[in-house]
Amino acid sequence: MSSPWPDIAHTYDVAAEHYAATFAAELDGKPFDRDLLDRYAAELAGRGEVWDVGCGAAGHLTRYLADRGVAACGADLSPGSVEVARRCQPGLTFRVADMCDLPADAASLAGIVAFYSIIHLPRPPCTAVPGRPAPMPRSAFRSRFGRPS
Repeated sequence: MSSPWPDIAHTYDVAAEHYAATFAAELDGKPFDRDLLDRYAAELAGRGEVWDVGCGAAGHLTRYLADRGVAACGADLSPGSVEVARRCQPGLTFRVADMCDLPADAASLAGIVAFYSIIHLPRPPCTAVPGRPAPMPRSAFRSRFGRPS
């Protein structure tokens, strides 16, 4: 893994079954998130692989995108979460991976989804230049964080 995490993987390993049961139907009550994902899927379907990083044990976002024609793959730091996601979402690919060191070249992906997962990243000083996004050729990134409601 890329850097010492504050044992996030173990925490999610322990909570994987509960997490999957709690969040499996989460999108049912989130029309904004569904709309965002629908537009994202329409933009990226057929363009290549999209990774759902920090997919969690439910794997529900990975499934949602796959059901809309996206070549979706789930990735999570927690081996326990990946194991449960594979069981909950048969037929989809889930892998153990650190979002800071993904085992794929960013240019090879059509996009990345990171819903409620980047909150676990360390907060380095911001080095972005306003108005100048970081290069991500032919890729698209969607993130969602905040109070899940």
